[in-house]
Amino acid sequence: MSRLSILAILLLLATVNGSVCGSCSTVEPDQPEIDQPEINVTGMVYNVVGGDTFNVTDFGRIRLADVDSPETGTPEGEAAKLYTQLHLQGKYVRLDVDDLRGTDQYGRWICVVYLDSPLGEVGENFNRMLVDDGFAVVTDYKDNEFDPLEWWPAFRQVVIGEVELNPDGDDNDPGSEWVKIFNRGEVNVDVGGWTLSTTSGKCVTLTIPEGTAIEPGESYLVTRECRWLDNSDESIVMKTATNLEVDRTLPLSDDDNDGQVWFLTDDDVPKWRYGWP
Repeated sequence: MSRLSILAILLLLATVNGSVCGSCSTVEPDQPEIDQPEINVTGMVYNVVGGDTFNVTDFGRIRLADVDSPETGTPEGEAAKLYTQLHLQGKYVRLDVDDLRGTDQYGRWICVVYLDSPLGEVGENFNRMLVDDGFAVVTDYKDNEFDPLEWWPAFRQVVIGEVELNPDGDDNDPGSEWVKIFNRGEVNVDVGGWTLSTTSGKCVTLTIPEGTAIEPGESYLVTRECRWLDNSDESIVMKTATNLEVDRTLPLSDDDNDGQVWFLTDDDVPKWRYGWP
């Protein structure tokens, strides 16, 4: 990376100690309250190896849980490393250490890392910050205790609520096959850049346009100019632009060309039903 590029990144990230950084990692304006984490270790960060890897005094090397930064030696990887250095180097952090595995195959402690707040309390989730600010993507490893979807609680309220696999008429007609997503929460959620992917037959991925937001109680229709949903054992996966899986339907089938759809009920424990919503 050129000196000019590094200086540009440093100037952009230098706001970490100013008034801008406090809001730079917000994805939606209001997030519901998150349960307090289990803090196992407190220590000072040194020897930042990459965006997602560093050492903590009197403990050892840390690997951030369920996020992946680009490899060091690449421009993106060096930018992620600088971001972590500017936010964490020489500062005290609080660690929620994985209770299932503890360490990975390289002996690094798998952790969710929290900053210290100005009041000396548990502050921001750094794993989430790294993703929100564009220096990592989510990779939800199932062999640890953490569920990264919990870091964005408003996203839990966005669900795939209706699916039309086999519409009345020609499946290739524009807009005839569709998926409707609902915001069942209490805050607006920006879904721009989110994707819906099919898993049966010829897999298709559609991307929701940037700037798309769903208000509480409202829905958004995702469709295509031609056929994209399989009629048998079709499952749709919804992810954020940072690869966080938000929702996934059961395998659904529809052999009837009559306008009936699959829909998610409003029960306390929602269930998929086929018929007229």
